[in-house]
Amino acid sequence: MQKNPQDLSVLGLSETADIEQIKKAGTVLMKRYRDNPEKLDEVNAAYNRLMGYSTNEEKVEEKKKGASGIFKFLKKG
Repeated sequence: MQKNPQDLSVLGLSETADIEQIKKAGTVLMKRYRDNPEKLDEVNAAYNRLMGYSTNEEKVEEKKKGASGIFKFLKKG
């Protein structure tokens, strides 16, 4: 897991934060910002990157590049 300092600062954590601290901070902030969609998206994206989950933005980029699962070698047209 690669820790991005910007993502850690969004969650209010230091660079020495472990997995449990990331999970706890993510849960607390997601509950706090449940009524603020912009901030919730920011917290959710930072949490997902830190935990190694792909984000919606990454999925969109993959689609733009043409990566479509196991059938990458097939081209439409």
